[in-house]
Parts: sequence; C-alpha cells; structure tokens
Amino acid sequence: GGGGGRTGPDGRPRDGSPVPARARPHVVVVVPARELAAQVGRVARKMWKAARPGGSVAVAHGGVPLERHLAPLRRSDPEVLVCTPGRLREMLRGGHVSFE
Repeated sequence: GGGGGRTGPDGRPRDGSPVPARARPHVVVVVPARELAAQVGRVARKMWKAARPGGSVAVAHGGVPLERHLAPLRRSDPEVLVCTPGRLREMLRGGHVSFE
C-alpha cells in the first residue's frame, strides 16, 4: 500500500470497500516444499475453476516475503489454500488465516 495505487498507506482500499480481516479457506492443502506448493496450486486452480467458476485458490510458501501472499488472500478470500507448514503457521499466528 501507499504507492499511489488502489490502496492507501494503511493497506486499505481507497474506495472504502471492506478488506477481509483474514482469509477463511474451506480447504487447506499442506505440502512439504515450496516447489510442490506451486505445482499443486496450478493443478488445484484448474480443477477448482472447472468445478466452481468464480472460486479461487491461493498458494503460500516460504522463500518470498509474507506480504506477497497476503495481498491475494485479502483480495480474493480464497476457498482453497495450498501452503507449506511454516507459512501456514506464520499466517495463523499473524491472524491472516482463520479456520472459524
């Protein structure tokens, strides 16, 4: 946020639309490595798109800044989350993902 785009310096949309406080995926696929997370994510997106048009799949793994994964989570509140254990733990501790 704060780069003059659609979000303000606090990361909230400038148009006032709500931002989900945390993603609430219906399905979580935990995989042991980031390369596998990317592969499973690609397949899951294809399958989910065919089964549930309009549904979304997010992929999160270590090796990149957490914020890179948070923006898509906030934008789409995905139904499926494919992630590595460490990144899932980080997102849960930070309150970015909930299973409630």
